[in-house]
Amino acid sequence: MDYTGSIGYRTSRALADILAPFVGKSDHHLNNSKHLAKEMISFMVEEDEIFISHDVVALFTNTPIDLGLQVIRERLEWDTELNTRTRLTVEDIMALLKIIVTTT
Repeated sequence: MDYTGSIGYRTSRALADILAPFVGKSDHHLNNSKHLAKEMISFMVEEDEIFISHDVVALFTNTPIDLGLQVIRERLEWDTELNTRTRLTVEDIMALLKIIVTTT
């Protein structure tokens, strides 16, 4: 569902701007399916492992919200430049994120 124009859109947009420096910084981040295909050429899944891929755009509701919020909180707490992007505290950001991710 498109969130554009909804009551929480501006808040979502502001939060996305605050979190933007984290995007793509994980060792596990992929840009698109073409990037995934390129990485999979040399990737081997062992017998005791499971390969899981989340498409954050299409499968967002299947991503564990509590775990996602925990990871975001940790990144925010380690972010030494957060105060250059916002006057919101980590607690403020987390409260807003929880509202947004539980109402979409």
